[in-house]
Amino acid sequence: MSRAFLRFPTLLGAALLLGASPAAAVSLEDLIPLEPSERLRISARDVVANAFDNLYGCDLAQEVVMVTRTENGVTREQRVNMLRKRIKNRAHQLMDYRTTNQFYGLRLLKIEGHGRSDDHFMWVPELQRIRRFTSAQSGDLVQGTDLSFEDLEFRRIEEFAVVGRDLRELDGEWVEQVTIEPLDESPYERADLFIEPRDWVIREVHYYRTGSLTPFKTIRAPREEMNRFEDRVLPGRWIVTDYERRTQTDVIFRKTLVDPALADHLFSTVVLEKKAALPGVRK
Repeated sequence: MSRAFLRFPTLLGAALLLGASPAAAVSLEDLIPLEPSERLRISARDVVANAFDNLYGCDLAQEVVMVTRTENGVTREQRVNMLRKRIKNRAHQLMDYRTTNQFYGLRLLKIEGHGRSDDHFMWVPELQRIRRFTSAQSGDLVQGTDLSFEDLEFRRIEEFAVVGRDLRELDGEWVEQVTIEPLDESPYERADLFIEPRDWVIREVHYYRTGSLTPFKTIRAPREEMNRFEDRVLPGRWIVTDYERRTQTDVIFRKTLVDPALADHLFSTVVLEKKAALPGVRK
């Protein structure tokens, strides 16, 4: 997928994955902010398209650890293995719950639809059967966390209208603040994306209910915990705060492999029913 200005490079095979690019910590010294006037040469829509390409424009294998803390001190943890691959220009994503609790063995499969709704399938271990769920349910929270399924799913610029743009300073860097509105049914009316154009990293996302001036949920990606690969920079951690539920979830992205060799058959309903761990995430 091409980008307007720059090209930068998120589940599972074993030996075939050894050639994947290792991640390295991103140094602030090599991310000197551009002048704001330089950034205005690219459209707001292209800013978002480039940011989505950086985050979603690759095949992926990784482990996601989600630790949620409530204001009463209660802590819950979920661990999910994720695979993502583009097959015939349709994004496929598989999530496999590995935490030893009531959700162990739950698997979710999303297959992108062109000109129609995406296909969503869920393997429910307790029922020993596959159930379908709708795109509208993507806004539901991942069990026991502040994340929605949508937060972890791939996105395309065509799914949103770009309705606003501004320049902001964030942690000493100039970032693009671009406001988007989902075109399909969603639990939020709009979202502000705070994007660093030097490498198209989404530093923060603020989600708003209809008519609200304050966000009900935010996602922050600390710059110092980014992971740099050969052609992209990916988050190593998200801090997700839900102001309505008064909870916060630390999301740690571990063992990330960019563009690994993933077999097409992994992204099928047959694999959903298998009890063995999925291949691909490094031990």
